[in-house]
Amino acid sequence: MKQSEKLKAMIDKFRAALSPVDEEALMIAAATAHRLEAGEGFSARPVVSQKDGEPRVDACWMGMLAQITVDQARAIGLAFLTCAAEAETDASLLKFYASAGIDEVRAVSMVSAVRLLRESREPVQGEAQEPPAPQSKIIVPFDQKRTN
Repeated sequence: MKQSEKLKAMIDKFRAALSPVDEEALMIAAATAHRLEAGEGFSARPVVSQKDGEPRVDACWMGMLAQITVDQARAIGLAFLTCAAEAETDASLLKFYASAGIDEVRAVSMVSAVRLLRESREPVQGEAQEPPAPQSKIIVPFDQKRTN
């Protein structure tokens, strides 16, 4: 039995004895385990934050998990699309320069000049990827007690 299934079974078995906070923590752990068990490829799915009811995107890539805002997801998506198009353009330019008889060193130098022009444009950016630290909650390691 997978860990995510074990956690879901525990939630069902002990739901009556769990506080809402404990149940939420176990549900998050089960969802996290499920996403990790799904593999190391990229995945994204729409969710609604349990904390504030706002739309979010759960993203998983190579075992790294993140819950990001929809604006962050759009900025990341646009950055990927832009970089993919630029990589294709660079490869096409190199092939074109080679077919035109331009030596490789000169061709790479010309593609480098195109990249410098691209960098002078306004970069594609989204909001900061790290969420702000919670102001109203004090986070304490599991093995320590809260002092206030």
